[in-house]
Formats: sequence, structure tokens, C-alpha cells
Amino acid sequence: MEQQKIIFMGSHSIALPLLEHLLLEHLLLGSEWGGILSGVVTQPDRRSGRGQKLLPNSVARWAMEHSIPLFRPEKPREETVKWMGESGCDLILVMAYGHILGKAVRELPGRGIFNFHASLLPRFRGAAPIEAAIASGVSETGISLMEVVKEMDAGDVLDREAVAIESADNVASVTQKLSLAAKEILKRNLHSLLEGTFRREVQDPLGVTFCRKVEKGDMGLNFHHPARELIWRIRALTPHPGCMIGVGGEFCKIESERWFEDISCEPCQIFLHGDRWCIGCGRRSAIVIGSLQKPGKKMLPVEIFFNGHRDFFEHRWVENFGAMRPFESKVFPF
Repeated sequence: MEQQKIIFMGSHSIALPLLEHLLLEHLLLGSEWGGILSGVVTQPDRRSGRGQKLLPNSVARWAMEHSIPLFRPEKPREETVKWMGESGCDLILVMAYGHILGKAVRELPGRGIFNFHASLLPRFRGAAPIEAAIASGVSETGISLMEVVKEMDAGDVLDREAVAIESADNVASVTQKLSLAAKEILKRNLHSLLEGTFRREVQDPLGVTFCRKVEKGDMGLNFHHPARELIWRIRALTPHPGCMIGVGGEFCKIESERWFEDISCEPCQIFLHGDRWCIGCGRRSAIVIGSLQKPGKKMLPVEIFFNGHRDFFEHRWVENFGAMRPFESKVFPF
């Protein structure tokens, strides 16, 4: 079979195992393999860190390290289509690219364009499916390999790979699981994609939900919600951007994985339950404070934080932020 040329579009480290598999297939099989990675399209360098230096993302670094042709447009417009066409583009694979792909991009490859979406579609279409799944308290999520169409994340699904969301998982650990799940899906489906022999499954419209982008305002916690909902949200936003508590005009990021129910406390109250520092929540529940971080400082276990900031706990009450917007909805946008 004549080698098909593959373009990859992505901007996040979640895609690195997938890219490594594409490279491994080429190195192991050489000309006997049906495809070749002819180029990578990713987002431009962004300013990062205390020095605000322009730095490439992890996908761009990977492409440069492996001498893969690289294109970094601000948005995928005419010049992107031209570059991909000149590079050779029979098949486009997408994961966590960060932009909507227009008609010219979608119609370019003869073998089609397919996205590795980080949820078990049709649930959690949209921008932040990993955070939305954890914040919703579901026990599993996964990767769906789907055809890219005009409507967001609405294409036919070719395959799915589920991963468990466990009680200690946060967005970083779930992302790592999903990155490996994406590689497994690619291994199962790459040759059928190159040959055009894959099967399709139409998404069930009754199961469709949408998720929005994570915003800075999501960092605040409303302690009138039940503790388990707050724990889900904290885990969904750990390590970035994190969730905040405010005490006496000071603000700290908080990490927590545990909670108590059926306990005598008031929302926003800081108290000791046995030897554990807790914050009271709605419905007679409380979260257990795991770690705290002051601005510009390191995240510290609460026992160590307490030794240096006893005054923080003497206030006995945390500030309550406004209503917490849900991450999932049956309607988009919301």
C-alpha cells in the first residue's frame, strides 16, 4: 500500500504518547507501514513563568526534538491549509489543539479528519471535558475517537476507551490516564483509518451534554454546597488553576480529597474534628483540609502550614464566594 501522509494537530502534553506511537510505527516498519507523520500543527509559543519568556508547548518541543516539520499559526486559516497541503495530507489526527477547525481544513485530507476527544461521547462535548467529568462526580471518563464535523464534537464515533476516576484522582492524574488511553485507541484504529475501513456509530442525541471553559471565577468555593461537590471541584481544578479560600482578607489555594458527612458544623466554619482541620459545608458536611498554599509560596500539608500560620486558623471562618457555575449543561452555550 502506498504510504499515506498524516498531519497531527495538537497543543497539549496529553497527546505525546499518541505521537510517540506514530513515530514508533514508522521506525519499526519503515516503508512497510501504511503512513508517515508528515507534519505537526500546534499553537504558537506563549509567554510563561516568572520571566514571561516565549516558550514552545510540549507538542512543539516534541516535533523539534524529532525533526518533524512544524507549523505554529495563531489560528488555522488559509496559510495553514496551504502548508498542510504542501507537506502532504491524506489524514489529519487531532487532540487538544485548542481551535475550531473550519471547512477548508476539514475537507483537505482524502482519508478524513479525526479527533481524540477526552470524554465518553456524547457526554461532555466542549472545551474542558476532563475538568467537567471530575467536577460532576462521575466514576469514569475516557477517550472517544470521532470524525470532525462542523458541529462541535458531534461527529460519528469510531471507538472509545474508558478510564476510571478514582477518589484520589485530580485533573493531572486523569489526564495522564487519558493520554495512555488515546494511544491504545490509535493502536487499534490506525490502519483502518489509513485504509478507510473503520466503522461508525452515530452519537445518541438524548445523551448529549456540553461543558464550558474553565474560568478564573471557578477558583472560588461556596461552602453552602455539600462537601462532596466541593471536593469534586477542588480535584477538578488541581493543580491548575486551583481553588481558593479566603480568611481575614488573605487568600490561599486549597487541596483536599476527603470529607465528612452528618457532622455538627456551620458552612464556612474552620474547626478541628479529631486531629484534622476541616471547613464546614452545606447539609451538615465538611471538607478535610489537605494542603494550603499562599501566593508565591509552595503548597504545604496543613500540619506544616499551621506551624507557620496559626493566625490563619484563629479567624475560625472562611469567606464564602458567590454561586459556583456548573461545568456541564444540556444546553450550549451556558
